[in-house]
Parts: sequence; C-alpha cells; structure tokens
Amino acid sequence: MTTAEVLPPLGTKPSAIASPIALPPKRRVLVIYSYHDTLPWQAKLREGLFARLDTVPLEQQPELFEERFEAHRLSPLASNANFLALLEAKYSKVPLDLIVTENDYAFDFIKNKPNFFPAVKRQSITLTQGRDDQALVIGEDPVTAVNTILKVLPTTKRIVVIVGNDFYYQNTVALVKTAQTSLAANRIQLDIWDNFSFTELYQRTQQLPKNTAILYFPVSQDRLGVSQIPKEVLRQLNYVANVPIFVHHDSFLDAGTIGGYVISAAKIGDLLGRAVLGLDLPNTKAEIEAATKGYYFNGKELKRWAIDESLLPADSLILNRKVSKFYTYRWQITATVLAFILESLLIITLFRSLRQRNQATHTLAQERDSLEQHVAERTHELGESRNLFQEAAKLAKFGVFDYDLITGELKWDDSMFVIYGVKRGEFYPSYRTWCELLFPEDRRAVEIALQHTISDNAEFNIDFRIQHKQGDIHTISALGQMYHNSKGQPLRIVCFNQDITERKAAEERINYLAFYDPLTELPNRRLLRERLKYNIDVGHREHKNMAVLMLDLDRFKIVNDSLGHTSGDELLKQVGRRISSHLLDVDTLARLGGDEFIILLSNIKHQEDAGRIADAIITDLAQPFQLSLSDDVRIGTSIGISLYPEHGDTPEKLIDHADLALYQAKKEGRGRFAYFSQLLTVLVHERIALESRLRRAIEQQEFRVFYQPQVDINTGKIIGAEALVRWQDPQHGLIPPISFIPLAEETGLIIAIGEWVLHETCRQGKAWLDAGLPTLSLAVNVSPHQFHHSNIADVVSTVLAATGFPAQQLELELTESSLMEGQDDIIVLLNKLRVQGIHLAIDDFGTGYSSLAYLKRFPVDVLKIDKSFINDIPHDQNDTQITATIIAMGHILGFKVLAEGVENAAQLAFLQANGCDIYQGYIKSKPLPADEFASLLWEQSNHLQTFPRRI
Repeated sequence: MTTAEVLPPLGTKPSAIASPIALPPKRRVLVIYSYHDTLPWQAKLREGLFARLDTVPLEQQPELFEERFEAHRLSPLASNANFLALLEAKYSKVPLDLIVTENDYAFDFIKNKPNFFPAVKRQSITLTQGRDDQALVIGEDPVTAVNTILKVLPTTKRIVVIVGNDFYYQNTVALVKTAQTSLAANRIQLDIWDNFSFTELYQRTQQLPKNTAILYFPVSQDRLGVSQIPKEVLRQLNYVANVPIFVHHDSFLDAGTIGGYVISAAKIGDLLGRAVLGLDLPNTKAEIEAATKGYYFNGKELKRWAIDESLLPADSLILNRKVSKFYTYRWQITATVLAFILESLLIITLFRSLRQRNQATHTLAQERDSLEQHVAERTHELGESRNLFQEAAKLAKFGVFDYDLITGELKWDDSMFVIYGVKRGEFYPSYRTWCELLFPEDRRAVEIALQHTISDNAEFNIDFRIQHKQGDIHTISALGQMYHNSKGQPLRIVCFNQDITERKAAEERINYLAFYDPLTELPNRRLLRERLKYNIDVGHREHKNMAVLMLDLDRFKIVNDSLGHTSGDELLKQVGRRISSHLLDVDTLARLGGDEFIILLSNIKHQEDAGRIADAIITDLAQPFQLSLSDDVRIGTSIGISLYPEHGDTPEKLIDHADLALYQAKKEGRGRFAYFSQLLTVLVHERIALESRLRRAIEQQEFRVFYQPQVDINTGKIIGAEALVRWQDPQHGLIPPISFIPLAEETGLIIAIGEWVLHETCRQGKAWLDAGLPTLSLAVNVSPHQFHHSNIADVVSTVLAATGFPAQQLELELTESSLMEGQDDIIVLLNKLRVQGIHLAIDDFGTGYSSLAYLKRFPVDVLKIDKSFINDIPHDQNDTQITATIIAMGHILGFKVLAEGVENAAQLAFLQANGCDIYQGYIKSKPLPADEFASLLWEQSNHLQTFPRRI
C-alpha cells in the first residue's frame, strides 16, 4: 500500500496575536512526487525546489502540500486506488489552486482522471518523451550521452547501455537504437542490455573487455522480478566492472562513476519551484535542455581512469576534485612570506644603521675637529633612517630596547610602549619593571636566556608571553645582540621585540585543525592513527594489550532531518561528552566524521574490559538527550571491538577489524557490541557463497516442504499441519531454515521463497483432498518482509485460484512484531485476507510487544504460544504462569490457542489441564515429507492399506 506524508504549509508559524493588516489569501499548491525521500534523486530535487521558493519573500510564498507516490518501493498499479482515495480524503476540503506532478509515475497517476479535482489547474514535469500537452517533457538524451563518452574516451570501441525494461524506458531504448547505425559505420559497437537478472548483469559486466564503456540508466527490477535500489545496483556494477561507468543522472555521481551528460535533479527541482510560484517555464527544446541538463564529471574518477580534462566539453563542471594544501592556504602562505621578507629588510636596515652609528662615533673620538661637519651629516642620515624604521616598526609591530649592562639603564623606543600595552609617562622602563610585565611562567626562562647571552656571548633569541592591563595575553618574539668594548667586556644588549600573537594564533589554529575535529574538538582520524602507532609500539615493547572500539549512531539521520543540522551538531557534542565520561585520561576518543566515533583503550588487563566499557556506553547513549529544540531525543548505538595483538598489529588492521565487528553487531540487532575474530571473516565469505547458492536454489527449485501435525488436545486427532520449508542442496544435503531464512529476509529473496512455499502447500493440500484424505487446515508462515513488501492479499488470491485449494482450510501465520508496524494499515490488510475466508494466526506469541488495544482489533483466529515458554513446563513457575495467562487471555478474546514444541507427557498434561486447544511438537511427530505425513493421516483414518505412498 502506498504511504503518503502531508507536510505543513511552507512558512506557516503559530501566532498568538492576529495581524492587524488583512493579507491576501495564499495560493495553495499540491506537489505529487514520484519517489520517496530516501532516494538521492528526491533529496536533490527538493533542494532545488526550496532554493527557488526562497528567492521570494516568505509572505509571497504559497502554502505547499507534498505527497509521495513512492513508485520504486511499491507497485504503482496496485496502489493507485488507495493513493487516490487518500488524496481525495485529505484535500477534499482544501481549496487547491494548482496540482504539480513530478516525473512519469506521478504524471501517469493523475493523467486521464478528469474527476480528480477537476476545477484545479494542473502542471506536470516528466522525463519520458511522447507525453501529451499536459506536461513539460524533459526527455532522456542517450544519444548526446553516448557522444560525450566518445569525446571523453576517444579509444572506446564498445559502449554498453544498461537500462530498465519497464515502460518508462522503452523510449530511451528506441533513442539508443537510432545511434547504433552511425556508430557501427565507425566500427564502434553499441549494445543495449535491458533484459537480464541481476546475477547475469554482474557476471556479464565483470567480463567486459578493455576499450569498453558503460552508460547506466536507473535499474530497480530485473526480469525475474527481483527489486534492488538503483544506486546499490550501480555500486555493485562499479565493484565488479573493470571499465569506466557513465551515468545520465547527477544523483549517481557519488557512486564511483565518471558522470557525463546528465539530468540534474536540482535543476528539475528549480523548474518545480517555478511552476509552484506561477513563473514561466521553458518552451523550446534548447531552453529545456539548458534548464535541466549539463556536463558533470567526478574529478576523482577522471584521475582514476587517466582522462585528460582538456577533452571535456567547454562548459563541464568537475566535482570532487582534490585541492592541494598549498592551494588552500595560498594567501596565508604568501602573506607570511611577504611579512618575513619585510622583517628581514627592516632588521638589515637597523643593523646597518647601528654599524654606521658606531663607526661615526669612533671616528668622531679620533678626529673630532676635522670630521665635525661629516659627523653632523651622518647624524642627519641616521635620524632619517630612524624615522623610517619607526614607521616600519609600527606596521610590523616591532620595538627596540637598549639595555646598558654598566649603568643598568633600559631605554625603549615608542613602539615598545605600544607593544607592551603601557603609556609613556605612566610606565618607566627598567629591568625590574620590564620583568614584571612578563608572564610569571615565562619569567624564569627569559632571565636564564639573558644570562646565557651575557656569559657565553650568545644570541638572545626567545619567545615569551606578556599580559596587558586590559587582560589580553600577547606573545613576544625577542631577538638581541650583545656589544663589547675594545677590551672585549660586555657593554649593552640591543634587542628587537615583535608582537607575534596573531601569527602564533594562526599557526596554532592550523596545527589544531590538522589533528582535531572542529565541531566536537575531539581528535580526528590523523591524530588517532598517530596515537595508535605509538600505543602499538609501547604495547610491543612492554607486552601491553589495548582495544579499538568503533561505533556509529542509530537514528541520527532522523534527528538531522527532523530537527535540522544545528540540532544534529548539538547532539554529536553531547554524545562525545557522554562517551568521554566512561574513559580514562590515557584513552582516546576520536570522531571520524558524520556519526562515526572510534575509541582507543590504551591499556586493558582483560579482554572483557572492552566489552564492559562498550556495554556502559550503549546503555548511556540509550538515555534521552536534551537539545535546544527537543528535550526527549532518543538514539542508540552499536559497537565493534578489535583487540591488540589478537586482531591486528597495525592501525589499519585494528580499525578495519573493528568496522567488521560493528557490522556484525548491527546484523545481530543493533544496540549491542561484538568482538572481531577470524571466525567472523570466515562467516562473511560463507555468507556471500550462501547468497549465491540461495539464488540458484530459487531458480532450480531445490526447496522442499515438510509438514508437522497439529493435534486437537482433547481428541488427539490431527486437525491440521504447519508447512515448514527445507532446502535440498545437491552438495550439502538437507539444510534447515535457520541456516538460510535470515539471509533470505535480509536480501529480499524471502518473497520468492515464501510464494513458492504457499503455492506448493496449497497444491499438495488440494491433491490430498482429491485423494480422499480427511479435511485439515494447512498453516503457512508469512515472513515480516513478505508481509510488508509484497501484495500478500493478491498473492494468496492468485495461488488459491491456481491450485483450487479451499481458502477456509488455509491458515497464514504472522509474527507478533510484524503486526505492530503500522497497525492501522495492517488491520486493513488482515481484513482483506479474512474476507477471502483465510484463517490467521499470530506466531511466537509472547516474545514480541503486542498492544492489547490493537490485538483485540485484529481479525485473528489462533494464538501460537512460543516454544520458549513450553520448554520448562511444568518445572519453571514463571513459564507455567505465563502460558496459563496466554491461554486464558486468548479464550477471552475469542481466539483458539495452540502450543508449539510439546515434547513430553508432562507438558501435554499441563496444557490440557489449562484448556489449551491445539498442540504440535515431537511428542506427536517431527516435521515429515509430504508422503510420510499423508501416511500418518491415513493411519489415523484406518485406511493405510489402500492409501498410495506418494500423492
């Protein structure tokens, strides 16, 4: 059933005070999208729409209502009636001014429906050529896309176009075929792949030779009916392909593709915005092309395939291009170099002036009378030089002091007062008062450096801090030179002082950003690797153990999408603080990016220590967070753990193995932690092989149905059976469902398996009826995935019609948890099944979280008590009380109660005493093949001698 979401009108805000000015009513516009929000295409589309809406003042924006047809999730043909009814119910009383549809599915939905809001104006924007005048047709352009490939890769000899086989891509295939003849004349082979299974597609792609290129159009379903997300199909193609892949939609540029001549979702979103605002839309083909398409390329993939950027079209946009650090900080580097050159020139000028002054003074002492005029001229020049230096010093924040070692006198120039934040006339320079201005922690180091200069005739060179009266802390760089008399005795120290606070802050900031995450102020990946290397070296020398914990947050994207990125950032900071509260000072918490964190436990004594810390963190993060926009935000986390040295002796191995362990933890149900082991690696490889074998088993029909009797507890008569699937593998023999059903659920193969089991069970049941066997009920399990992602009501109806099996003898078993997801929609679906005469049972009852309020509304016939409650009856008091309660509650609600897993007489006696209706278990029979189960029924009817062995 198609789900739809009504968003609040754009820009509406509650107000307690009515506006004194009566504003004109806003236009009301309904936008119907073809796809759901989780698709990258849809996200980019809405970005373009709202960017266009933001170009006008808020009061001029229309009230916007949004609905999603969700074509790629569900069958549009099966959902039209429900979706139409939903829209009419929601908007029957809303005075709409305009209905805008996006893409082909939404357009086809309202096309030829004159009674669907007939008075409301319509505007459609579609992708497929050949639409009527109701729509603005953008049109796929595979021919230009193919020519772009040949321009970018001139050595290409073969182009493979991968395209879906549904109705909407028939025109695309036709356009591609128009290019085949011209390309064949140039000895370029153009192949169209539009009829394949996903397994065939990946195998054929892996075998493509060099000088081949792929042009990919979105594929969501293969010819076997198996559905996959188009972007995941593209990622798998990129994984197996040894040739470059081009696309025709910009939402796939981040999936390892080169790009090409693509349709831009953001640009189409802009067209939607223009339609919503009532602006003019492009008319001609050239205008539509310019408004919706362009040349987009992935810089990383261009580099990977060594493609010369000069071959790209002139108006190409290159994304993901790597920029060097020099280019990023080019202006800072240039400014630093220029400042250094200026400082050097000033220092050279100063030393030159000082040398000239000393020479003039020495000459004056020897030839005072004869050189008096010359000394005056030189003094004048020195004055000009000093003035020049003072001006330059102000710009460069330079100051000079002259410390007389004989008299102890300290002379400052004007710039020194500015640098040290004191005023002439209020502050009198001396060695003591100068030292008082120094930061207490730095004072001792300055005194030692000064004594070293005097005693060893060394250069005075040191950086230290001072504090102005206003409280500001500044960093000073001091460079001084000592001067001696003719006997070599120290006379004075001339020292240059420069305020380098801004430069120091810039250097520290650059260094900080290189090693820390600017949002959370936690170490980043680079600093984490450095600390990992250090701890590995220490652990190797001192035989210490450590652990790496990788975690990411569950439901973080929901917080980001619903409350905004500001709230998401606030949440990440709080998460960092909570995790840090569980760590020691020697441990490291790093943020990798997004919602991923890594913990380094530097020294653990026992392997279980890491698990205890992980468990505490999981529990802590499960508590609600208080954010600015919400005081009850709940998330969760899963944690993967790798140990040194057991799981790796390099940073890369430890991080990768922690990542694999995290994947395993999520697979086991989230909200837990898992350790990495070699066994996990083996399990991953076995999983891949098992999935391949499972797909082959579906194609070759290797599955078998076994039947376990269901017995009336009072009469002991077999009244039904539960159909249980088994896999008869040609190499590994009979495989139980626990070994392959979870994988089938995860991959979606459970839908095909479930439909086969349903059909085979009904076929066999009809054969038994035709052979004269007693009437009995056959129960078939329906998995949650099959229940929620296939039109189960139509499937059951089709199977019953094909096999002729009576609907009233078919029972569908549904898990407790699957019924609690979207209860209102579930009740509608259950009623559809009930109308057909089908019986319904809740399987594994007691292990989920049923709501009694909804349970009494479900049209259910049977409650099946889970085997875990039967195992320890009658010895476990808790299990006996729970089981007795379930039986009593089921009868009060009008349900039959069936107990699973009955294995001994004591259990059977307890169930009989408490009024249980039906049981099944090994006390009666294990699951049997069809012929053996038929024999058991025949024995019960005392007709074994005439009953055929196989039916």
